Amino acid sequence: YFIGPSYITQGERKIYCESGYYDVDIGRAHFSKNAIIRKKDQTASAESILYSEQDSTVTFTGKAEIIDSSSVTRGDIIEINDKTGDINIRGNAYYATEDQRVTGPHIYYNNKTEDLKLEGRATIYQKQSQLTGDTILYTDAIDFGDAKGDVIWIDTIEERTMLSDQVYYRDSISYYKAVTVDKRPLFIQQIDCDSLFLSADTLIRAEPTDSTGYMMAIGNVKIFKSDLQAICDSLYYSDIDSSFTLFKDPVCWSDTTQFIGDTISLFLKDGQLREIQARSNAFIASVDSYGY
Repeated sequence: YFIGPSYITQGERKIYCESGYYDVDIGRAHFSKNAIIRKKDQTASAESILYSEQDSTVTFTGKAEIIDSSSVTRGDIIEINDKTGDINIRGNAYYATEDQRVTGPHIYYNNKTEDLKLEGRATIYQKQSQLTGDTILYTDAIDFGDAKGDVIWIDTIEERTMLSDQVYYRDSISYYKAVTVDKRPLFIQQIDCDSLFLSADTLIRAEPTDSTGYMMAIGNVKIFKSDLQAICDSLYYSDIDSSFTLFKDPVCWSDTTQFIGDTISLFLKDGQLREIQARSNAFIASVDSYGY
């Protein structure tokens, strides 16, 4: 039993506490009052630390924090299973690595499989994007994630936002697929002092490389901007030339002019509509500016 400042050395592990006990026979220990455990480059601290050799578990309770060379973990309670690699963070949960930062009420992470499960309103922050949802699951082995419940995806560099009930995603190519559950997905692009709104039954955004980003919209597509409106069945957008291609019965309105064709291409430059191309069965109608 520890009734004052105590230092314990156990192989590579060094422990400090001011109260608690250590039962060597059953491999169970409880450290409290400024409890700290150091092992190699890792430092862990909490108001209370419970260790069970039989279960291969360590539970940190109260202002828990674990810091090493590659990650930072914080929470009200942190449970670690060395045998399975499971890490459970509950209450004010925070987990950060060099590539991403995760916050939420409950974070489950496995440092062997790198699988991630977030319960409650949580957000994943990456270098140029963030994903928020009520529940988020990610399986690293198949590079597949699923976010549900008022999902918000934001491209913080290009000022793009996607809102949806559910989003499937793949980290390797920054692929996000928003689908309709109760509400249709909505894509918003900030352009100078204006915004472009795009809604469809399904929205797909991907960036296989830094220069080949694209977006697809499928099913009852609608576009709205202060100087441009359009409808069609499906749409493809390319980052390479900032062009929209509208397919299957597209109709486009710009100022007082209406465009119809089998396909319509819209080209933007510096946030403004630069060119409209209507192909096959093309038709243009414009309001008579003289009022005749």
